[in-house]
Amino acid sequence: MLLALAAALALAPLPLPRSTAIAPGVQPLTVAVAAAPALPDLLAAQPRWPHVAAPQPRALPEKQATELQAALQRARAAFGVYGAQVAVSWDASQSWTGADGVMRDGRTPLSAEQPLVIGSVTKTFTAALILQLAEEGRLSLNDPVARYLPKVPRLTKGITVRELLGHTSGLADFYNPLHDALIAQPHKVWTPDEVLRRIGPMWFKPGADWGYSNTNYVVLGLLAEAVTGVPVEAELARRFFLPLGLDRTHLVSTDGGKLVDTSWTTSFWTAGAITSTASDLVRWGDALYGGSVLKPATLRAMLTFNDDDYGLGARRLPFGKHVGVGHTGLLATYTAIVVHFPADGVTVALLVNRSKVDLPAMLSARLNSQPSLLDLALKDGG
Repeated sequence: MLLALAAALALAPLPLPRSTAIAPGVQPLTVAVAAAPALPDLLAAQPRWPHVAAPQPRALPEKQATELQAALQRARAAFGVYGAQVAVSWDASQSWTGADGVMRDGRTPLSAEQPLVIGSVTKTFTAALILQLAEEGRLSLNDPVARYLPKVPRLTKGITVRELLGHTSGLADFYNPLHDALIAQPHKVWTPDEVLRRIGPMWFKPGADWGYSNTNYVVLGLLAEAVTGVPVEAELARRFFLPLGLDRTHLVSTDGGKLVDTSWTTSFWTAGAITSTASDLVRWGDALYGGSVLKPATLRAMLTFNDDDYGLGARRLPFGKHVGVGHTGLLATYTAIVVHFPADGVTVALLVNRSKVDLPAMLSARLNSQPSLLDLALKDGG
C-alpha cells in the first residue's frame, strides 16, 4: 500500500514554466477552450449569511437518474478509477447523487455518503473564511500579512492578504521539499511552523507574477486563527459546515488515517485537508457561487480572474460553450473538482479515489456514442 502511494505521488517539480506547472490541487483542463464566452453576472440578489435552513432539493425522475448513473459507470471504467462520486444540483432545487466502484481496499463498495479527500477544493473554504473576515472589518485584503503574523518563518514582510489568496505572493510551494519526508514518516504530525521552515527561496517578488503555491493557504490558515483567536476548523464549522448542513465535511488533522496518512493531512491543512462528499460540495458550490456566503462586491473580487484563470481561491473552468467557476483538488490518492455554471444554474462535483485523474475530461467524455455526465447535467443531449 505504501509503495503504491509513493508511486502515485510522483508529481512534477515546481516551479515550472507557467504553461506546464501543475501543483497538488491544480489539474490540467484538457477539455477547456480558449474561446469560451465570458462569465455572466453572478451577482443577482441572493439571500446573505446567516443561512436559513432550506428544504431538501427534489429528487430527479427515475429515467434521468438511471441515465446519469450509467454515464458515471462508463466514465469510471474508462478512466481506470477505483471509485467515484458525482453530484449535480439544478437551481439549488433539484439534485442527484451517485457513486460507483469501490474504496481503495478493492472490496468495500463506495457509497455516496462516504467522505473522500478533496485536496485543494479546501482552498475555496479557506478563501471564503478570509473574505468574510475582510467583510467584517477584521482585516483588509491589502494588509501586509506580517502585521498579524510577525513571527511566522520565511514570511516576506511585503506580502499582502490578497497576494496569498491569489497566489501572487511569490512564496515557494512546500510540496517538493516535504515530499520524501511525507512518505517516509506517514504518521508524523507536521506543524505549520515546521512546514514553512522547509520552503525554498521566494519564486518572485510579491505581486510580480503568479505561481500556484500551497504555502499561501497554510499561511492563510494561520492568519484566520490569529484574527479569530479560535482553531480554524472550529471557525469553518461555525460559519459554513453547520449552517449549510454539510454534515460529512470536515477539516481533518491527525484523524484522517483511514483515507490518507497523517503526514499529508497535517502538512496540507487549510491548503488541502478537508474531506467531504460530492453532495456536500454541490451544496457548498450553490451557496458560495450563488451569492449566499459573500457580499456581491466580495464575490466579484473572488471571481475576477487573471491570465491564468485564477481569482481569489477560485478558478475559471471553461467546458466548451459552458463556462464554470470552482476549483480542482489533488492530494495523495484522491482527485476532486467542484464547478458551478452560473448561466445554467447547475453545480457539479466529482470525487475519485485515484491520483491525477483528468476530471474535466472524465466529466466530458462521450463513451460508446453515449452522452457524458456533463451532457446530462447541462441537458446538452448526446
